[in-house]
Amino acid sequence: MPSGFVFLLIALFGVHQYATYPPQRDKNLPINDQVQEYLDALDSTNWLENSNKIGIGYNPLYGTPVCYTGSCQMEGFGRSIFKLNYLRPKPGTCTQKLIPENVDLDCLPSTTWDANTESISTLHELHESITNKVDAAGSGTYSTASFSYKTSVQTRYMVDNIVKKNTTTMQTTAQISYVKLSMFEPTMELSDPFKYVINNLPCCNYDADTEEYIYDYILNYFGYTYLSTILLGGIAQENVLINTESYQKMQANGLDIVNEAKAEFFITMGAKQQYTYNKNTHDEFMTRVQEKHVTTLGGDTSLTSIEQWSKTVPSNPVIIKFSLQSIFNLLNQVRFPNDSLIQNKSVLIAHALHNYLNDPAYCYNNCTGHGTCVPSPYFQFGICNCTERYSGVDCSIPKLIPASQITSRPAASSGTICVLYSVQFVILLFSTFVFI
Repeated sequence: MPSGFVFLLIALFGVHQYATYPPQRDKNLPINDQVQEYLDALDSTNWLENSNKIGIGYNPLYGTPVCYTGSCQMEGFGRSIFKLNYLRPKPGTCTQKLIPENVDLDCLPSTTWDANTESISTLHELHESITNKVDAAGSGTYSTASFSYKTSVQTRYMVDNIVKKNTTTMQTTAQISYVKLSMFEPTMELSDPFKYVINNLPCCNYDADTEEYIYDYILNYFGYTYLSTILLGGIAQENVLINTESYQKMQANGLDIVNEAKAEFFITMGAKQQYTYNKNTHDEFMTRVQEKHVTTLGGDTSLTSIEQWSKTVPSNPVIIKFSLQSIFNLLNQVRFPNDSLIQNKSVLIAHALHNYLNDPAYCYNNCTGHGTCVPSPYFQFGICNCTERYSGVDCSIPKLIPASQITSRPAASSGTICVLYSVQFVILLFSTFVFI
């Protein structure tokens, strides 16, 4: 690839992560007001926090909408696919901050909060936990590769806890909603970097260079979906990890584990809201807890009281849920009127995406050569089916086979022994003859 071309791409993409542009001024206003409105729109401190995530690219292979580790860095989010023009606040809404043009704002402020607890001990339960936080029905590319074990930090952490460490995670969450932003895509313009990358896509033979271009500048840079709706607010959550065998014993003994996990959340968060629990029972429950992680996202995270924290969420809302749409909805003649090959390019990108997602399932240590990797329906992750003499998550542990199950070799028949002796006698005679 020519070095000048690479430099141009860097120049285009290296300055701003989000595609924002100077807004059109309202020429009916006095010139002083026009200038002030123009300058206010350029100042990101006047924008509604995280409203610039609407229309941003997203790669479901790398991301996950849930933060399980407590240290989340917006994995999966790419560069903006749409131009965002900030002009003026929406009148009559719950915020005076600016939001992008052609984006609807619905106020959904929470006046109360409640905690919800879920148990995650299987890959299916983990999949349900993740997919409940994102609406991907319109993306057209939702598959078992989404939130892949190989590439998603959050997924890998949880799968390892479930499969390797044999732990059950009790996740208790309190969600504070604030506003929902919904883009009206037909009236929004594509960002210049996205148009540039599509316009310069080599067409129309699919070869290694074309695939590399699509991987580097489309799928890895933007993603293959974008956020069409985002719900902003705050999340306070606590993850309690328990050995699965201990969990099952407590459950068999009639302990309400969900109630105990929720009680611990209320205690940790310093909640004034009353929650009924038995202290002795709860103390016994806590002796079975292996790990505990607390996370707050949005608002003033330095506050330890959940009541105080919840009041600060409107000042710093974060994405707590979102909807995805496929970029293939944008690759048409309407969006690219001067590109007669846009449909061919869409086919090339679809071909590359198929290869991009069609990766073999990951099994621990490739089953150490002592088993076969059986793909699960989730996360591009597989379970080892070990051979008879090995066990473990990666088939690396030899089994102790009782002596009674070891098949002894059959004794040689007398005829065989005679033959062996005859052969040895001939060899002895031959050796004697040679040395004489």
